[in-house]
Amino acid sequence: MNVCKALLRYCVLLFFGATAQAQHSDFQIKVLGFEEGLSHRNVFKIQQDRQGFLWIATINGLNRYDGYRFLHYNQSDNRHFIPADYVSDLLIDRNNRLWPAHPRQLTLLHPELSSAVSVPIPEGGLPSNLCTAVAQDLIWATLFDEKTGEIRLQSFNPAGPSAASTPLPGKYTRRPLAMLGPHLYAGAWENELWQIDAAGNPLQKWTLPANGRSLPRIVHLQAKGDSLFVLSSDSRLYSFHPQHQAFTLHPFSQFIKDRGKAVTMNVLDNGDAWVAGENILWYYNASSRQVTDLDKPIRQSVKNYLQYRQVFSDRTGVVWVASDFGLIKIVQSVNLFTKYLSGGNEYCSDGFCSTRGIAEDDRGRIYISYYNSIHVLDPRTEYLRPLFAANEYNNSPYGLIWHDDALYTGNGLRIDLTTLQVDTLLEQGAANLASVCRGKDGAIWFGYRNELHRYDPKTRKIQDYPNWPEPGFDGEISYVYSGKTGHHLWVGTLEHGVYLIDIQNKKTKHYHTGDKSPARLACNEVNAVYEDNRGQVWFSTTNGLHRLRLSDGAIRIYTDRDGLPNNILAGFLPEGDSCLWISTFRGLCRFNIVQNRCVNFFETDGLSHNEFNRTSFFQSRDGRMYFGGLDGVNAFYPGPALADFRSRVYNAPLLFTGFSRFDGDSLYIRSSELRNGEEVVLSHRDRMFGFRFAIADFRQSSDKQFSYRLEGYEDNWSPASTVNEARYNNIPAGRYLFRVRARSGNNDWSSLELAAPVFIRQAYYLSWPFLAFCALLLLSGGYGVVRYRIYQLRRRERALERVVQARTQQLEAAKQESETLLLNILPAQIAEELKRSGKARAQRHEQATVLFSDFRDFSSIAEKMDPEHLVAEIDTCFRAFDEIIDRHGLEKIKTIGDAYMCMVIDAGADGPQRMVQAALDIQDFLARHAAVKQQAGEPFFEARIGIHTGAVVAGVVGSKKFAYDIWGDTVNIASRMESSGEVGRVNITGATYELVKNNYRCTHRGRFSTRRNRETDMYFVEV
Repeated sequence: MNVCKALLRYCVLLFFGATAQAQHSDFQIKVLGFEEGLSHRNVFKIQQDRQGFLWIATINGLNRYDGYRFLHYNQSDNRHFIPADYVSDLLIDRNNRLWPAHPRQLTLLHPELSSAVSVPIPEGGLPSNLCTAVAQDLIWATLFDEKTGEIRLQSFNPAGPSAASTPLPGKYTRRPLAMLGPHLYAGAWENELWQIDAAGNPLQKWTLPANGRSLPRIVHLQAKGDSLFVLSSDSRLYSFHPQHQAFTLHPFSQFIKDRGKAVTMNVLDNGDAWVAGENILWYYNASSRQVTDLDKPIRQSVKNYLQYRQVFSDRTGVVWVASDFGLIKIVQSVNLFTKYLSGGNEYCSDGFCSTRGIAEDDRGRIYISYYNSIHVLDPRTEYLRPLFAANEYNNSPYGLIWHDDALYTGNGLRIDLTTLQVDTLLEQGAANLASVCRGKDGAIWFGYRNELHRYDPKTRKIQDYPNWPEPGFDGEISYVYSGKTGHHLWVGTLEHGVYLIDIQNKKTKHYHTGDKSPARLACNEVNAVYEDNRGQVWFSTTNGLHRLRLSDGAIRIYTDRDGLPNNILAGFLPEGDSCLWISTFRGLCRFNIVQNRCVNFFETDGLSHNEFNRTSFFQSRDGRMYFGGLDGVNAFYPGPALADFRSRVYNAPLLFTGFSRFDGDSLYIRSSELRNGEEVVLSHRDRMFGFRFAIADFRQSSDKQFSYRLEGYEDNWSPASTVNEARYNNIPAGRYLFRVRARSGNNDWSSLELAAPVFIRQAYYLSWPFLAFCALLLLSGGYGVVRYRIYQLRRRERALERVVQARTQQLEAAKQESETLLLNILPAQIAEELKRSGKARAQRHEQATVLFSDFRDFSSIAEKMDPEHLVAEIDTCFRAFDEIIDRHGLEKIKTIGDAYMCMVIDAGADGPQRMVQAALDIQDFLARHAAVKQQAGEPFFEARIGIHTGAVVAGVVGSKKFAYDIWGDTVNIASRMESSGEVGRVNITGATYELVKNNYRCTHRGRFSTRRNRETDMYFVEV
């Protein structure tokens, strides 16, 4: 496996457009060409717009790059059109407009509008060296006349050349330009630097110092802060401050003495510098004052000499180099970690030091075991040496501890550090997976293969732990750990979970994935155990991080869904009581226990490798942490500063990189800029639509994860994925909001989000107006047909109908009137009996509830009203009463003047309850009606209502003008309840109260005597 990795790391990907990758020191280098989608490998210029897109000028068109794909602009593409394919220079002005330069013409491109227009230039001019004016809406360019060889400085606005124009001496094309403050600076002639005003007039001239006999030519200018950096053709770099008017040689130049022909440079904000040209690409590190030659690994990779034309640093810190053999991407690792045994060693197998154990002696020296041998590190001097200089030690020790000037390995070896004598404590087998730890009593515990042993350093005796963990145990021990609570030993295995051994009481508790486990694990492969000061035990497994609370056995599992970089965990070390540093098979994680927050680190952050090993983690007495993996050891001092630095990495913006929709016949693709918040309107024919997006962080596209949702259609975010597009099919008409978020690796989601409102129009044939119109049309048609049929029938039957219809109508009307009148007078049952037999029998009802109402001061009010208004007012009130009692299923008995009486016959409590509710509704109606009348200044009625429940006799009396009536004390008592009540109140007897008291709140009013000198209680029903 290590051989394969070594070959892959140093393999060369060859020739035209193939992606070439190289690794040099702390740089990751990748050459992009045809296979990655670049329109041509001959690149001239790189720029980054305000949104974060990269724009690349090539010999075959303009390319927009979002980290995933290249979008081409050329003269043959109608959607992404520019007037010429050959783009020799490129500038993005302050308004985010692109100015591509072509032979004999300029273009002004608005990328968000996909609009490109030609900017006229003087005849015969070849524009180059574009520069943006600071104060004006202008750009500056040098124009070279092919016929005469003359060159001049020319300013342009979107309409064409402006008045400013300045001839420059000499007949060579390259004249670098830069804006510093209000002035333009130009390498106007050989080693002369000119200061030029807005009108194109030279103000001052300075001469670059000569280098011996040679006259260096100024080839590149860069404004940075209040200084100007000047690069000469002999690769010397100067800084120039206009106020001091002196050239200062940059420290970089002392490392370069007449080595190659420089063309371009880039001085970064931190003081680092890049210088490039014909077959030269140098990087100067300002902090270490070291120069790195990166041309060699690139040239070895692509097997060709290169002309480097520009070095550009984007906003994420990625360096891009324009060359004649592709677009070169250089990512520099941030050295947050100190690496040991990284990059190979003659003592390590296959050139890789895959570490297996780390320990510290009493003098602070660190011991690192790996396949074949052990190294010793002195952290004070950083001196690293093999423990066995002659390499006479040949073992692969998993696990390592120091005790009493000796090292102990997990597979049972004791190395005397004074004599380097190796003693074998356990029988050695073919397997080398093991673990070792020191107990609280000073004993050393070995977990080797499927056996657990205890070794006493004083007596130098070793013994097997009895009955571990059960007879016939066939698993393999992966980790042993001495717990903090009691005399406990934790033993992790590869197949059977983890065991907690009480050494004093000889008891064992087994945690695993089965039903009988005290707390079920998600995985039986346990690689490490740690017990914190809060009574919690942590397990690193191959399926996430487990936290076990010893007090109640509660377990919590953390996975990559919680932010871990990987679910396969190798080990961990504590940072106080608040954080754990976790090594995984894909990076290193700082896990905040309190906040449940992960900050992850990868090779791009300075790790020697993303994959770590079990039993290869250690924290020294001074707090320094050591994590070992496939390529040596990474050391650092933990703390929030590391996490803060990682979190401060450029919060790159999210970009919409494309939109597409398909209506069943044709596919529409929009690759130009879709602005954040811009509404997308779709018709009902658009069966499918989709968004593409990217994050403007080009350090490592495969490390970016996205999640999205269509609000109004989806309730939850989609699972995190590296796929940078979303598609939807057959979404119902309506308004939605598409949202997308991103993160680097498994870190927290960025606070920046993209959102696009989506409006899908309803199909016209499903819209309510159209459906209503169709329904109306259908009803109209049906109605017309019915009316026509009726018309035809009536024409044929009209003669007969004229004779019969009149008689039938008279009889029916009379019959209907009589029946209606009878029903209005009598209950339905009595009416049916009268119609059937001509008479009705009187009946006694043992329980009936009678309501009696009467208007207060009816006579005095009636005197104030004319008869018509009086009758109308009484009619209004009684009609409302009728409606209320009908709604409650009551039977109206009669009205006598202004008195109103009704009844309900019921053997239970339902009838009295309905009667009381009807009475309350009548009072409510009268109160509302009185309020309206009172506001209008008109007289109004108020009523007293009384209710009693008891026996009545009901029947029809007389032979003419039938009248249904009721008799008995119940009627009289109900009337007495009315007269004894108050206006606007409902007065009930005790009999009624007993039936409704559970449903209505009532107030006792005292007692009154009936005509038979029997007393009964009275109650007001409260609203």
